[in-house]
Amino acid sequence: MKKLFWIAAIAVVLSASALLSCSPGFIEPEALEEPAYVFMSLVSEGEAYRCDDADVVATLAEGYNSLQLAEAPEGVTAETSTLLRIDFYDATHALLGTYSIDRTGVCHYGGYDGPMFPIEGGIDYDYALEVYESLK
Repeated sequence: MKKLFWIAAIAVVLSASALLSCSPGFIEPEALEEPAYVFMSLVSEGEAYRCDDADVVATLAEGYNSLQLAEAPEGVTAETSTLLRIDFYDATHALLGTYSIDRTGVCHYGGYDGPMFPIEGGIDYDYALEVYESLK
C-alpha cells in the first residue's frame, strides 16, 4: 500500500510539472545548427541581400536560438512596411530557418503561421536593420 502511495504521488508530481511547463501559445523554435550565411530582405522592398560575415551570422543565429515566443493577441499583425525577413542557410545551401520581425516586435518564424511576440531572447530589430542597410 505504501509503495502504491509513492507511485501515485510521483505520477501526480510529474503530471503537474508537465502541465505547468506547457503554456498554451508558447513556442520555442528549434535551434539553428551552424548557419553559414543569411539572406535579409525588407518585405516591402522585395530585394534580398546575402550576408556572409561570420560574426554577423553568429550574432543573428544566437538571437534566433535564444527565442521564446508567445502568440500575439487576436487582431495583431506585423507592419509589412517595416517587416524584416532573415533566412538562415548552411554551407550546403539548405534553408535552416526563417525569421521575420517588424519595428514593433511582432514577428513570424518559419515553423508557425501566426504573428508572435518574443518573450525572451530574439534578434534585435535595429541591429538587423542596420546589417540589412549595410548590405544594400
